[in-house]
Amino acid sequence: IGGDGSNVLSLITAGVQAVNITAAGEITQPLQPSFSAYLSSSQANKTGNSTAYTIIFDTEIFDQGADYNNATGIFTAPVTGRYVFNGHVFVEGRTVATDELMRLVTSNRTYYLNDVYSAATNVNVQLEGSTFVDNDAGDTAYIDVLGFGEAGNTHDILGGVGTTLYTYFSGSLIN
Repeated sequence: IGGDGSNVLSLITAGVQAVNITAAGEITQPLQPSFSAYLSSSQANKTGNSTAYTIIFDTEIFDQGADYNNATGIFTAPVTGRYVFNGHVFVEGRTVATDELMRLVTSNRTYYLNDVYSAATNVNVQLEGSTFVDNDAGDTAYIDVLGFGEAGNTHDILGGVGTTLYTYFSGSLIN
């Protein structure tokens, strides 16, 4: 542990700052695994007839530790611990469907984050949720959606429009 005389306390490991405590008491952990990613463009006809569609959040805002793969939409836990995951999915193009489900699928279990049951006239729905997860090193996590009631996969997943994000996923090691 070392200080630099400016009322800042730092923990250095292997020559890299692992923990920093400011004079005001704010604690940062520059090596703590965390990520935030979003869907950059809309994806057409992905669910509707009970087909699970894994969303590939293809654009990273940040990925501290490089544990999120924006080509597959999968986060891989680098260490054993407890993680928090958050997601938001905007589904549009529903015609007769009455149920839309968003899940967090991990190596150990599947979490139903949000289930919207609504009238068929509600063509757009927003799904969101978060949960704490126990992961071992190497365990994975991703978000998928399932729409029910259509004759085919007619539901679209709305991507980003400019700086407005409609469909996004984030996670972080908390302890």
